[in-house]
Amino acid sequence: MPYRDLVDNKPPGTYLANAIGQAVAPWADPWSVAWALSVVACGTSVVIMDALLRRSIGPRAAWVWSLIYAAGVAGYLTAFGGGLTETYALLPLTLALWLVVTRRPRARVGLAIGGLLGLACLLSLECVPAAVVLALAYSYSGHNLMEFASRLAAQVATAGLLALAVVAWLLETGAAAAAFDQIVPYNQAYRDSGSGPLAVLPVALVFFGGLAIPMAMAVRRMVAEPSISDRLGWASLAWIVAYGAYVAYQNRGFPHYLMLAVPPVTVLSARGLAPLWSSLEARSRTLRQALVAVILALLFSMSVTLSIGLGAIAVENDRRVNDSSAAAAAWIRDNQPSRATMFVWGYDPYLYLETDTLQSDAYVYLFPLITPGYGSADRTAAVLERWRTDPPRLIVESDSPVPLNRPKSAGGDSRELDTLGPLRDFVRAHYRLAASFGETAAFDDVYVFVG
Repeated sequence: MPYRDLVDNKPPGTYLANAIGQAVAPWADPWSVAWALSVVACGTSVVIMDALLRRSIGPRAAWVWSLIYAAGVAGYLTAFGGGLTETYALLPLTLALWLVVTRRPRARVGLAIGGLLGLACLLSLECVPAAVVLALAYSYSGHNLMEFASRLAAQVATAGLLALAVVAWLLETGAAAAAFDQIVPYNQAYRDSGSGPLAVLPVALVFFGGLAIPMAMAVRRMVAEPSISDRLGWASLAWIVAYGAYVAYQNRGFPHYLMLAVPPVTVLSARGLAPLWSSLEARSRTLRQALVAVILALLFSMSVTLSIGLGAIAVENDRRVNDSSAAAAAWIRDNQPSRATMFVWGYDPYLYLETDTLQSDAYVYLFPLITPGYGSADRTAAVLERWRTDPPRLIVESDSPVPLNRPKSAGGDSRELDTLGPLRDFVRAHYRLAASFGETAAFDDVYVFVG
């Protein structure tokens, strides 16, 4: 059960989506199911974005910009892996945007939009700014405050019912208190310990830098000719501004956060170049074909550059981690009993899936215990008490800002509160190092309980 048996700071939507996927495909391993669900969600969002752009800039231009959008949302899936909460959330967000733009205000439309926005926020807290913007964009009705309030209330009602259903589920399973502790205090401590979102800025420039000029052109037209601007343009601009402010407030940035900025960036960029495309529509077919060829060549070059530049770094790092993790998992499967209990000291929770071991504690990775403002000597003492009562058969040390026996890795992490001395003493007194795999930056040391 999330939160009660598994410490994490994400809302529960992803767990429910993965559980449904594993029920549908019980023969597949959990990571493959999650990746497949991400591909389906991202692919469907591409189809929705294409339909939305066709209404705004025409079918030919929409086809090109849909390719750009697909490259933007697929980059993390193909080059980095993971980011599952954002990949799932793209689908309800883009579908809600399509309803906001294409459907006349009616009660059932407002209820549907509210449900989609609530679902997106249950999948990822990064969706909160986009959800607020889209709810207000649908509710806006000029100076009619009663109509605005009615539309907003319909959306809040559906999202609220969805939230109440989740709260009831958490209360029924006894996980409500733990969920609040991990989603609210833990996330606040996570934010306070952050080193700022600037680390993701170079990645953002690579992804979106080439689209800055067409976006600026679109905004200039919207400001200069507000009478021809519509809900889609202003909602996209507000989405970008709100999301940038939200990431800055979080005081932390990661590349997968950028996925949720791809929809509004695509819309504004496409609209910025729409006049140029329209003028070319009136010219010769040869010229149009040449332009499409040039655009596709540029897109291909950008894709190759992104894959080779950012992707190579991530893939090489993942290769080292995966090699070490796979070797450790193979050793554990061959030398330890099935369903043995294990505690991973560091950040390699995939070992639980690869070895079919049982987690010995709710902390499946170390970060909650070492986050300043959340981790504490009392939390460490509670873990130690559980170990004394029922010690895990295996403890695996992987890379961590607060290591067990290995030297601290270069660079470190802002989450490096160290109250773990009693756990180190327990491991050194009751465990022996049985196997070691990997290098300094990507390793797995396997300790076995000896009594």
